[in-house]
Amino acid sequence: MTSDASRAYQRCALTVMDTSDPDITFDANGVSSWVHRYDRLFAKTVDAAQSGAREPELKSLVERIKNDGRGKAYDVVIGVSGGVDSTYLTLAAVRLGLRPLCVHFDSGWNSELAVDNIHNLVGSLGLDLYTHVVDWREMRDLQLAFLRAGVANADTPTDHAFGHVAYHQARKYRIKHILSGSNYVSESILPTAWGYSSFDDRHLKAIHRQFGSVRLKSYPVMSSSRSRER
Repeated sequence: MTSDASRAYQRCALTVMDTSDPDITFDANGVSSWVHRYDRLFAKTVDAAQSGAREPELKSLVERIKNDGRGKAYDVVIGVSGGVDSTYLTLAAVRLGLRPLCVHFDSGWNSELAVDNIHNLVGSLGLDLYTHVVDWREMRDLQLAFLRAGVANADTPTDHAFGHVAYHQARKYRIKHILSGSNYVSESILPTAWGYSSFDDRHLKAIHRQFGSVRLKSYPVMSSSRSRER
């Protein structure tokens, strides 16, 4: 994640984005291509949501989710980490009248605060929680492999497995919808040159083959097209 040595350093006039992204470009005013990308792809959606203009669309979506959940134990799956995004998303879903199944991937790195937050959340809202606990030796070895590889997204082992757990539980209970706590305002910029999708099982297994040593027997591996237990 280093700048091109042949290129003079430059930072966006409006953001912190700079030439550590080798694909970044700037206009005559020094505004980066990432700002223009946000304006082109996300700004209208965010502005409409913040003004309340998308309330009818939200209500329609909620009704469709409820209809798809009729006769089932749950309407949606929500991955909860104990952080603010997933906590707020879960609360919002319940306030909208949805019946979520909360899922969590216990990687062994959880803080006591995160664990307490999860149990306080599901306990106060009366929700069911499924927690997938991974084999610590496997998870530790995979995490160290990513650190040794020096790739940008060292959280891939957790992110990858979290997705698997969510999709696996959705399939188990025939739930058609999974809600994500990511948002356009703070998470719409991640240069492709900085890393790979956490869903890419080939990327994950290649790093583990090169830098790991413990065979992955129980760690959940998911490809972008289907989720499977190994």
